[in-house]
Amino acid sequence: MERLAWNILFTVVEYPELGFKATREVFMRDDGSASSTAHSMQSHPSHPRLAELISKYPKSASALFQTFNDVTLSHKWTDIQVLELPQCGRGAIKGLRPSLTAGEPSSTCVVVPCGLAEPISTSWIRDAFAASDTQLADAPETLFVAICSGDSSIVYYKISKGIIKPQI
Repeated sequence: MERLAWNILFTVVEYPELGFKATREVFMRDDGSASSTAHSMQSHPSHPRLAELISKYPKSASALFQTFNDVTLSHKWTDIQVLELPQCGRGAIKGLRPSLTAGEPSSTCVVVPCGLAEPISTSWIRDAFAASDTQLADAPETLFVAICSGDSSIVYYKISKGIIKPQI
C-alpha cells in the first residue's frame, strides 16, 4: 500500500470593503491531486439573516457578523432580531439573553457591534440609544457595545442611560 503525503497550502484573500478575509485551504497530495475548501462570511449559515445590513454597512460588517455569531452560538441568545441603526452606520442585535443565575428571568438585551479601531463618542452612544428607542416598543435602559478585534475576540461593555449605581 502506497502512502501519500499531503501538503496544506493556505490562501488568504482580503475584502477590505466588506471588512473580512476569506481563506482557501488547498490540500495537495504527492500524486498531484488536490482538494480544497473555501471559508467566507457568505458561506456561513448566519449570513442570510445579516446580508442586507452587511451590504448596506460594509465598514461594520465584520463586527456585526462576529457579534451575531457570538451571541447566538456561544452565549445562546434566543428570539434574535437584527436592527438597523442608520445614525450609527451599522446594524445591532436584539435578543433574549438566558438567565445568569437560577431564578433570574431571561432579559432582553441590545448589543451594538463595532471594531477595535473605530472611534466611539458620546454622541454615537446617544444615537444608538435613540435608534433603539425608535425601533423598539420595549427599549432597554442599557446597551451592550461589542468591541471586536481581528483575532476574533470580543469585549462587551454595558452602557446605561444616565448615571446608574453599579451592582457590587
